[in-house]
Amino acid sequence: MASSNMTEADPNPSSLVRFARSKTTWRPGRIFAERQFHGYDEAQEAYISEVGATCVATQVEGANVGMQEILNIQKQIPSGIENPGDVGPGDLADTKPCRYDIWASYDFTNLKTLTQLGCSCTPKLLGHKLVSQGPDDYVPGGFILYLLIEKLAGRNLVDFAQLPMFERDQVRLAFAKAIYTGSEFYALRHKHNDPDRRNLIWDPKGKKCYIVVLEDAYSINDDAKPAKFRPSIDWFNWNIAGPTLIAGDGVDSMMPYDDYKLTDPDDETLLGMMKNAAGKGVYIPNYSNLIFFRDSTIHSHPGELDQHG
Repeated sequence: MASSNMTEADPNPSSLVRFARSKTTWRPGRIFAERQFHGYDEAQEAYISEVGATCVATQVEGANVGMQEILNIQKQIPSGIENPGDVGPGDLADTKPCRYDIWASYDFTNLKTLTQLGCSCTPKLLGHKLVSQGPDDYVPGGFILYLLIEKLAGRNLVDFAQLPMFERDQVRLAFAKAIYTGSEFYALRHKHNDPDRRNLIWDPKGKKCYIVVLEDAYSINDDAKPAKFRPSIDWFNWNIAGPTLIAGDGVDSMMPYDDYKLTDPDDETLLGMMKNAAGKGVYIPNYSNLIFFRDSTIHSHPGELDQHG
């Protein structure tokens, strides 16, 4: 993890992360998001637990010193442990050190693939580094994966309800363009198993919506057709249909619950929907007219990780 070319200005060289291919070194900042995964990984033939953390990292060595990007850190922890800090002497007995796990592999593969395909609605993968944990770490020999990711402009949509109605309509319009138009998420044969507003970033200046957190995204089988964008389904599933997470509390007037069959609307149609909703409030839809679709595609297998970024 540490660079061999640290200067006296770097107070804690052991916390720095160097990416060999780009010849850059980064200092992780304060963690602003954490998550855990627990489950059986068929590829590794083991029950695996992983902790993930996300922070802003600053370049301290390279061509653009001072530049900031996002750093995702994914790390194996003792199986079934909720708090890695409470690990006891016997907690490693049932833990198999793994080179990586399915969540890390999906995250890396999705970011790499969508970056290579030129997707503009997901962050670009700028570098990756896969290393083994040392003898004094949580799981000696277990994996640590560092993913350096483009820092996108905008804000997370976890507070979608706090936006004014007009801006919520703009979010839905931008999301529609991000999810299916041109060479974007659906068109590039990808879907997401954890659709939610917390996995979206909204850039009000650029009028762009981005899909982030890709551990639960996947590419569909080669013989399957790309997904279709259905506003009444996708806006609902991503929790941007209305201000609350419970549609029974009411949805915004731009939601086309009277036309649930509407599929892949063009820009003119979407703009017309936004115009017709202007000045109107939240309403309770007639759910008897709504049909929910289930995805029957089978996940493809994520790619292999190499160790150099």
